Amino acid sequence: MQRLFDLFHSAGRELYLVGGAVRDLEMGQPIEAVRDLDFATDSRPEETTKLLKSGGFGVYKAGWQFGTVGTVLNGDEAAGFPKDVQITTYRSAEAYRPGSRHPAVTYGDSIEADLGRRDLTINSLARDAKGEILDLYGGREDLRNRRLKLLGEPERTLREDPLRMLRVARFASQLGFRPTGRVRQACTKVAASIIDVSRERWFQEMDKLLLGGHVQD
Repeated sequence: MQRLFDLFHSAGRELYLVGGAVRDLEMGQPIEAVRDLDFATDSRPEETTKLLKSGGFGVYKAGWQFGTVGTVLNGDEAAGFPKDVQITTYRSAEAYRPGSRHPAVTYGDSIEADLGRRDLTINSLARDAKGEILDLYGGREDLRNRRLKLLGEPERTLREDPLRMLRVARFASQLGFRPTGRVRQACTKVAASIIDVSRERWFQEMDKLLLGGHVQD
């Protein structure tokens, strides 16, 4: 990972580890056990691709149209390698059309805005090259309290992407966390909008939900 941080910083670009990897590390999971690494950057996909290639990294473009460029970090299997890496340009907004599995994305220019448009506070943490945590929305406190809280006004956040209701349930199943009362109320109020979500996106979340260690809780 340090090679990636050095590569982007030498080009004058920001790079943060974000999402589930940061959450899992904060919960005590060793880095060797973290298989997928998501990064956020102010670099646009074209520049990200050039930077990775200049640093000797292979590139795949599975999420190119949404600002994501992928690569793989190779190394000792005992250290948890290979690790899949996805590097995504900061987003200031994203929205799903009814029935679509693809978001309409608006690029952003700051990590603060990018973290602010995520779903849950526990997924809004970022980690820099020095290992310092950027926690703007109380994600660490919610991790300690095993609490699922949506960013922003809950009902609005769910209407932006109704799949977030299933994500709340999935993290409850996987982590054994409990949604707040406001989150429960918002999910009940906008529940009918879940039918607007494409079945492909349903399947991805439901598979993870049903395999969670706390699915019966």
